[in-house]
Amino acid sequence: VGINRITRSGNPRVPPPGSGKVTATLGEDIEPAMPNLCIVSKRYLAGGGLYGTVAVIGSNRMEYEHLIPVLNYFAIKLGQSMSGKKEEQT
Repeated sequence: VGINRITRSGNPRVPPPGSGKVTATLGEDIEPAMPNLCIVSKRYLAGGGLYGTVAVIGSNRMEYEHLIPVLNYFAIKLGQSMSGKKEEQT
């Protein structure tokens, strides 16, 4: 699934598209603060040098072990759809 990071700083680093990283940002670390919330996001390549981000906002008690694979899969499929590419069969 890639490397998962919980950001605990005032300026979270956003991984580049295609890095395979899913980022979880705690609500206390954004402005304005949103205690007890978490934003879990994944960047995807949309084609033509453009990229997008898909995210889920929810409780910081989300079931991350279930959410992260689904978010990763959705970002891959969305990126393929946006760029007009299909996953190669192996």
